[in-house]
Amino acid sequence: MDDKMLGFLMEQIDMGWRGDRGFKVEAYTSVANSMNGAHSEKYLFTADTIKNRCKKLKANYAFVTEMLNASGFGYDNSTHCIVVDDEV
Repeated sequence: MDDKMLGFLMEQIDMGWRGDRGFKVEAYTSVANSMNGAHSEKYLFTADTIKNRCKKLKANYAFVTEMLNASGFGYDNSTHCIVVDDEV
């Protein structure tokens, strides 16, 4: 689900709906509408829902980045997983 959202957000960037301080309200609304259309009323997305998901993804990204910068952690491109040395 988040991969579709990221794709819709990338479209908003291409259309210029992301400013210096983040996405504009119109971008969140447009992504919410696109997500609602893509999930055929299984979920109800709002602009606030999309904004909160972006905050959560940003926090997770920061956590994973910090982990990968620590000693003993790495990333396996073939399995798309974080790998950890046995000593850790």
